[in-house]
Amino acid sequence: MDQSAMFNGFKSEEEWKAALSEQNAHLKQEYDFDLLGKNARRSIHE
Repeated sequence: MDQSAMFNGFKSEEEWKAALSEQNAHLKQEYDFDLLGKNARRSIHE
């Protein structure tokens, strides 16, 4: 695979959310933590 294609990333916030949705569901179920929630950044550092 072309290395430049490997690191293109996502084009929008919606693409990030879609990619993280399965992981976020797991974190909610197991740890009652919403990775995509508005207070997620604050919760990690407190």
